[in-house]
Amino acid sequence: MHVLFTKLSDLRHRVEVVRADGTREKAELDTRSFLTHDFIHYAVEAISGMTWGFFGTLAAGAPLRQLNDREANATWDPDSQIGLAESIAGPMLSVMKGHSDAEALLTGLDGMFSATGKLRPAWVTRAFVDQVHAEYDRLWATWRATPFQGQLVLVWPNPKLSGKAADRK
Repeated sequence: MHVLFTKLSDLRHRVEVVRADGTREKAELDTRSFLTHDFIHYAVEAISGMTWGFFGTLAAGAPLRQLNDREANATWDPDSQIGLAESIAGPMLSVMKGHSDAEALLTGLDGMFSATGKLRPAWVTRAFVDQVHAEYDRLWATWRATPFQGQLVLVWPNPKLSGKAADRK
């Protein structure tokens, strides 16, 4: 699957999904609300090797509008990969924005998982956080250099990133 992000303005972008089977769909989105979170998800899921997070589910045919529905997504099964991806990607925003560091994030994730009777996945380590941060920074720098009407293209799955973290369920 290819995901094409087209910069329409500093405030808006279009995302177009081109799946392996040739199906396509697109949506125009508010950049401030969606792009950072999408880039974090991409980095988390690609580096962890998740196959059924946001991007894997999208590649399998889930409608883009369904996956971008924040109210519906609040009910994702926390034991699913997409729920796990969201539980990691959301808090990582504080690291990407410089409001927190990796150690504080890991401590926070420990508390969050502990509150549900679980342990933080063993592959969510300082090295993993650093890899996600580096990929996010690369994506964001590429986006900033993208001219209006230009595109940033992501490939899913990304063989250059996939599975850098340890195997998981």
